[in-house]
Amino acid sequence: MRIWSICLSLFFLCGVMACQDRASDIAKYDMPLSVIVTPKDHNLYEALPNELRVILESLTFTDPELNKKIIGGAPEQKIKTYDVKAYVAYEDGWLVASGYGEWGGVVFWIGKDGSYEIIRDDDLAYPIDAVVNDNIVFITQGMAHLSISDGHLLEVSRNNNEFGTKTYPFKFYPSSFEKHNGDWIIPLASHQSYYVLSELRAGENILHKRD
Repeated sequence: MRIWSICLSLFFLCGVMACQDRASDIAKYDMPLSVIVTPKDHNLYEALPNELRVILESLTFTDPELNKKIIGGAPEQKIKTYDVKAYVAYEDGWLVASGYGEWGGVVFWIGKDGSYEIIRDDDLAYPIDAVVNDNIVFITQGMAHLSISDGHLLEVSRNNNEFGTKTYPFKFYPSSFEKHNGDWIIPLASHQSYYVLSELRAGENILHKRD
């Protein structure tokens, strides 16, 4: 009887350990390791790690729908032709924010196995900067052309290998994130004002003036 009790205890312990390993694997893959903002003056993929560059260059798209003329191009084609402005490294791949000036931008996932997923495609959303806060990726995006000057904050989360997004629109074209009083702020280009990340997420679209 004692032997059976010991065997059952060992079986239960192994099961618990397996579940813990599985949970830690999910957490490991879901959590970003780092955010890299690429240099302003670079050509397409030259600032990327070799592994990511090779995967991007080897992607092929055979869907006939890609031949349709769309403003800014089809999302998949943007992966191949847009400059990478920032990327976030994970254990199993990269979240990439890519842009092409007035033609907007695309945020997509590239797995180390060569799989890809379009997270967000917007012809008025050129990516500017990216940070990670509490394991959530935040990307500033915007459009500035003639009389148009607007932007938004894009929030990207990953849970059990599935991505979710939220957008927080605001007025004027944003610039790079800055740290201020323990929070991230979003200064506005050619404008002596800024938004606070935590306030935008709370639904408070408050424009603060610079001191």
